[in-house]
Amino acid sequence: MIRNHIIIGVGGDSLDVPGYLESRDPDTGELQWRWFTTPRPGEPGSETWPDKYSMEHGGGMPWLPGSYDPDLNLYYFGTGNANPVLSGHSRLGDNL
Repeated sequence: MIRNHIIIGVGGDSLDVPGYLESRDPDTGELQWRWFTTPRPGEPGSETWPDKYSMEHGGGMPWLPGSYDPDLNLYYFGTGNANPVLSGHSRLGDNL
């Protein structure tokens, strides 16, 4: 918990869900905010993706617990397990 926030990250690289962190109120469980690890259409950085499909299905999940700097009031975390997961059954054609 950081101040009045419970920070939760989502993992689901094999489920094709976007990675995000969210904050929940420790007393009510109500969602306070959600931040996606990959920008959503129209957000800063979205223009760096080659197309909408790649932006919505690419990126990475929050990886490991983060680290909080109380002096700067910043939460640092890494991402991993790039999306989409390219297991054998998800590749089409003879591109291997």
